[in-house]
Amino acid sequence: ERDTFMDKDHTILKERSEILNQVVQDICPDVFLIEQFPFAGWQLHREIIATIKIVKLVNPNAKIICLMTGLPQRVSTQDIQEPPVNRGLIVNGQFRFYSVPFGGSACSDVLKARQYYAEVVPTLNTYFDFVLIQADQRTTILEEYFPWTNEIAIPLEYTGKEGAANTCRLISELLTQKQMLPASDIIYESTTKFKVCFITFTYPPIPGGVGVATRRIASNLVKSGLEVHVVAPGMNQLGDTFPVTAEDGLIVHRTLPDLAQYSGRVLGLQAIGDYVIDLHEKENFDLIHSLFLMPAGLVGAVVAEEIQRPLIASIRGDDWERLKYDASLMGSIRWVLERATLVTSVSSDLLNSAMRVAEIKNGKVLFNVFDSSLFEIRSLKEIISLPIKQFFEKKRATKGPVIGTSAVFRYKKGYFFLIEAFKKILKRCPEAFLLMVGHFPDKTEQARCLQQIIKLGIGERVFITGNVPHSQILAWLNEMDIFAFPSLHEGSPNALLEAMACELPVVTSEIDGMKDLLTNGVDALMIPPGDTDALAKALVLLIDSKDLRSELGTEARRTIEERCLPHHEAKCWVDIYSSVIESYNA
Repeated sequence: ERDTFMDKDHTILKERSEILNQVVQDICPDVFLIEQFPFAGWQLHREIIATIKIVKLVNPNAKIICLMTGLPQRVSTQDIQEPPVNRGLIVNGQFRFYSVPFGGSACSDVLKARQYYAEVVPTLNTYFDFVLIQADQRTTILEEYFPWTNEIAIPLEYTGKEGAANTCRLISELLTQKQMLPASDIIYESTTKFKVCFITFTYPPIPGGVGVATRRIASNLVKSGLEVHVVAPGMNQLGDTFPVTAEDGLIVHRTLPDLAQYSGRVLGLQAIGDYVIDLHEKENFDLIHSLFLMPAGLVGAVVAEEIQRPLIASIRGDDWERLKYDASLMGSIRWVLERATLVTSVSSDLLNSAMRVAEIKNGKVLFNVFDSSLFEIRSLKEIISLPIKQFFEKKRATKGPVIGTSAVFRYKKGYFFLIEAFKKILKRCPEAFLLMVGHFPDKTEQARCLQQIIKLGIGERVFITGNVPHSQILAWLNEMDIFAFPSLHEGSPNALLEAMACELPVVTSEIDGMKDLLTNGVDALMIPPGDTDALAKALVLLIDSKDLRSELGTEARRTIEERCLPHHEAKCWVDIYSSVIESYNA
């Protein structure tokens, strides 16, 4: 009889699950609201989690919300009778007692209490997007009943006195939060199949915008039907055989560290040049494309002359803005610019500046673009790392707006102006939080930054992630409310495009490539470089106006979608290659 009863029970559960799953597939919900679970109802956890997975399958953007109702009343310490309390239930020096559904009698056993914690918190952080508590925070606080609240990595909100109205408002806000830009399914197909050799200053996993751009451009050209070889820096020594790997359809040759140094050793650059010449004998390249003027441009120019092929030299930013003041390199840089069949740049200011110094034959401006395929489409709560855990612990103490920035933090990024401006912002908005995503390659710069933060007394409101995999950048950006980019000079920064693609309102310096791409007051707020007061004022303006944040974010994303996606870039480069090769051979 017992077996028969269990079989019937199992059949009922199975039928109920099938009905629920079919309903979910038919509705394809934008919001899936689950009352009490995982704080209670754990006996149904397999059924509920299976349904959550189906919701995410039919609508990956669906929001999963835990709705907490009827928080139990806390029983005071003096009401507790014998037997004596198990010391394992003392939390932060205070006794906690939990009534149903927060464990009930299970909390009399330490092992079961820990098991309860181990079930609830990971389930919330893994499967849910939001915890919504139908209570007034002034009189009822979740921490009073669940001491591990600070371990919950997802947003947690109280509906307050106006429960129903605020529930609708909070859900509406959750649905309208910025979404990651979906990967473009448009591929530009070239009718002409070229074979191109890239020579680059950096390449992943070495951090830096040049490497990110090189990989993106090369990958999308391969998708368009071209064959691309990338000659990149490597950790080999003179005399070593350079490793060749196939990566995402590209053929990558990692050579010597000299290619990543402004003044590489002559013998090292010669070895790289000779290697590319020998490679051409096997591959018969149609064109040499150097990304960064020194030393990649120098090697490319020498090789192009030797093998009688056209050269494209791409100015990326620092290779002109900074190195033009290096007397030992300027002669070589000028020779590269004048030797190139075509010089491209990521901003009109950079190209015009170079044209005033060198007799450039032909020049063209091409912006960087945003390619979502280079990123993990995951939220930060789904990525497990120590910096992420530390960030949520620190952020938990504040409910204020998150002002963020993303960079490899060097002097030119103007991070010190942002920190100074943030101190001013705290006077107007004490709950604000500054998130700096990136690392300092120069330890002196890092020490300077930390000293500035300590001196201003804002350490509790600032978080610096350290080095973050580029594939995870979008997850960090989606934790921000406003993006600040106070650089002193830039070409076409990837970090800015990534923030715009995430629909973040942007405050940026009015310099170089930003002026080519953005319109002040339409898709960004632009301020004079180095003006701390103007930066603080613009950020406060956005903090105070949700409507303005929404308008700027929407327009920023529209700019990306209309001008800065991979198929736009691939078509431009294929057209350029066709024109350069045709004019060279004429």
